[in-house]
Amino acid sequence: MAEEKKQTRSRVRHTKTIRPLRPSAGLEAWYRRELKKAVKEMSHSVEYWLRAVYRRREDEIIAEDASPAWNIWDDLKRTMKRWQKYFDELGERLARRFVGRLSKAEKARFEQALKDAGWTVKFRTPRGVNNILQSAIIENVNLIKSIPEHYLTEVQSIVNVGIQNGKDLDYITRELHKRYEITERRANMIARDQNNKITAALDREHASNLGITDAVWVYTYGSKEPRHTHVEMDGKRFKLSEGLYDPNPKVARKIQPAELINCRCMYRRLLPEMDYSGDFDANGKWADRRQSPDRPNFEG
Repeated sequence: MAEEKKQTRSRVRHTKTIRPLRPSAGLEAWYRRELKKAVKEMSHSVEYWLRAVYRRREDEIIAEDASPAWNIWDDLKRTMKRWQKYFDELGERLARRFVGRLSKAEKARFEQALKDAGWTVKFRTPRGVNNILQSAIIENVNLIKSIPEHYLTEVQSIVNVGIQNGKDLDYITRELHKRYEITERRANMIARDQNNKITAALDREHASNLGITDAVWVYTYGSKEPRHTHVEMDGKRFKLSEGLYDPNPKVARKIQPAELINCRCMYRRLLPEMDYSGDFDANGKWADRRQSPDRPNFEG
C-alpha cells in the first residue's frame, strides 16, 4: 500500500510540469562541423598563399625593405575578397538549413514532452514562430559572414607586424595557427549558442500558444565557468513573457534562459490551472529539487 501511494504521488508530481527541452546535440554537432570545415578551408588557403608569397620576399622583409609590403597587401586584399564572398554565400545557405532543421526537431520534441507530461492537445504552429525563424536566419547569416571578417582582419595585423618588424616565415606561421584556433573556437561558440537560443525561443512561443505562462528556471551545471547568479536562479518561478531578473551588475535586468552568450540554462514549464502552492519553499524555489551535475537539477 505504501509503495502504491509513493508511485501515485510521483505520478502526480510528474504531470504538474513539462520537462525541460534540451537543445539538439546532433544539430549542434552538424552545424559546428559545417562551420569548422569552412574555417579550415579558408585558413589553409590563406596560410598556403601567404607562406608562398612571404617565402619569395622573405630576404627583403627581414632586411626591412618596405617595397614588398604593397605587393603583399594587394594580393591579400584579393584573397580576402574571395573568401568573404564564399562565406556570404555559405551564410545564406547554411543558416536556412540549420534553422529549418532545428524548427522541425524542436516541434517534434515539444509534442513528445507534452505527451510525457500526460497533456494531450491539438498542436498548431503559432504565428509568432515564423518571426522567430526569420530573425534566427538573419542572425545566423550575419554571424557566418562575420567569421572571415574577424579572421582576415587578424591576418592583416600579422602581416603588418611581420613586415614592419622584419619577422621571418616561422613567426608568420605560428601566428596564423593561433588565429586559426581562435576562429575555430568562435565557430564552436556560434553553433552552441545559436542552438540554445533558437530552441528556447521556439519553445517559449509554443508554450505561450498553449496558454502556458509560468516556468521554473533550471540551471544545468553544463558550464566550466558558471554564472553564479544563474546558480542562484535555479528553481525559481518566473513568467515566460518576462524572464527572470539576473542580479549580476553587468546584466541587471530580466533575462530568458539561454539568452546570454553561452548560457545553457533551461526551464521546466508549469501546466496551467494547477495548484503549486505547496511546491515552492520559503525561498521561492521549487521544493523537490534533486542535485545532479549531469542533468537538470530538479524534477517535477
